[in-house]
Amino acid sequence: MQSARDLLQHELADMYDAEKRSLGALKKMAKQVTDNDLREVFKSHRKETEGQVQRLEQVFGALDEKPVAETCHGIRGLVKEFTNFTSQEEPSDEVNNFFVASAAKKVELYEISAYASLLELAVHAGMSEAADLLQESLLEEREALDKLQGISSNLGEQLSSAS
Repeated sequence: MQSARDLLQHELADMYDAEKRSLGALKKMAKQVTDNDLREVFKSHRKETEGQVQRLEQVFGALDEKPVAETCHGIRGLVKEFTNFTSQEEPSDEVNNFFVASAAKKVELYEISAYASLLELAVHAGMSEAADLLQESLLEEREALDKLQGISSNLGEQLSSAS
């Protein structure tokens, strides 16, 4: 690990795993919520995530590398936290909807940070094609977070009314 390109390749493998794990998590989340708006955000973002996986594969190609995933412990931990809560706590629908929206926001914030770092590395490595692809995914993650924040606010109101 001696250069921005080396680190970019390493972090790219981490993000590739993160996005693949997110695909499964988004599918689970959509099935576990009762709020239709939240479910639709998860379904929509899952399609975007499929595109993000493809973009990451293009970035690997720009590096003349085959796509490879390296365990993303950050996303793995967030998914485990979500799975443990929803399977062990037996939350009410209102609590579950709010919790799942919050869990998704944590993932989005993680991914935003990761894409911002990848973008910075691509710029420093002089890889404009990779930077453009990463910028597109970063914008999608920010938009997904904005949608989740709006829904979460409504879900919080529902949760406080149900108490």
